[in-house]
Amino acid sequence: MDNGIVLTLEKKSQSTGVRCGRWSVISECESGHHHAKSLYCGKEWCSVCGIHGSKAHNRRIARVIPKAIQIKTMGYFVIEFPDAYRKIGAAGLTPDEITGAAWCYSKRDLIDTTNRIVDILAGKRNKTKRRNNGYFERGLLRWHWFGDKIPGKYNPHVNVLVDGAYIENDKLNEIKKALQNELVCPDLIVNYHYYDQPGQMYQKVEYITRPTFTDYKWSPYMANELYNFRNQRWWGKWTSAPAWSIKDGKDYSINEIMAVSKLQKNICPECGKPLKTLGYNFRTGRPVKWTRPIDSIYLMLWSATEIAVTGYYRLDKSNLTTDDIIYLSGRNNGMEGLNHGRKRARKNKQAGASGDECRRGAGQS
Repeated sequence: MDNGIVLTLEKKSQSTGVRCGRWSVISECESGHHHAKSLYCGKEWCSVCGIHGSKAHNRRIARVIPKAIQIKTMGYFVIEFPDAYRKIGAAGLTPDEITGAAWCYSKRDLIDTTNRIVDILAGKRNKTKRRNNGYFERGLLRWHWFGDKIPGKYNPHVNVLVDGAYIENDKLNEIKKALQNELVCPDLIVNYHYYDQPGQMYQKVEYITRPTFTDYKWSPYMANELYNFRNQRWWGKWTSAPAWSIKDGKDYSINEIMAVSKLQKNICPECGKPLKTLGYNFRTGRPVKWTRPIDSIYLMLWSATEIAVTGYYRLDKSNLTTDDIIYLSGRNNGMEGLNHGRKRARKNKQAGASGDECRRGAGQS
């Protein structure tokens, strides 16, 4: 890999911990409720975000919990590749382009492997985009990159939470065989357990969302490959009523975590109304719901109350006004920004189409 890329990534990773949490943004809903969120990079090798129980970790939990609490009995798969398969197909070396055999050592292969696992567990899509012949109607998939037994040893394995219970041995062997065949990996290690206690299910959500790539120096190459990689996949419909709830011995309840989940979707947890649009992104034309970053010291001055140790906060109405929010947004993002953003988005789309053709041509040569 280019030494310049390595040095740039390393420099960013070393400076991340200093910046994380230093800046915050503010929002206001249509009913006048105010909230804030501190800004974190979310990188697993960050000295702040890469800690078990960090605010970045708790934010990942908040994204999963609204769906996880709909599962009455939770099945848990761990799919692991043996040593011999882990470092085949490094990006730039292209042995997999010749043999077609690679699993988890480049971003492209990780995407392909993830899709294949989902196709087996959820079923492959037909012409109407519906999934058929799957084993589980809904589930969550997330990768772990390193294990706990030997720190720094690359050990990619897939964690999958499914809406399932006890599985007969014959059926479980059928699923294992289907995964091995689809991934062309006869030695694939597949383990399965199930849980029906709220504490156990919450612990599994907490476990699979934890950071494992906690030291950048373990693999600068993979740190680069994981840039913009989507490490969390859902499938199925998640519209059921909650099947369980728990305080889990913490200072906050799942209701508080659900409040964070709503804010992540730009919905006010107090009244259920959308957050106000403060303007429009000048580049994309998308609505802006949060102000420009301000020093997080203001949260202390405003007596902000943190929600579920996630870096999201409730703000007292008496400390902020709508004029304050408009001032803090600090952007010239009215209709002018919206129109400019739309034009730029169309231009980028056209440029992207021609760029895709060039990339496809290069990949075929």
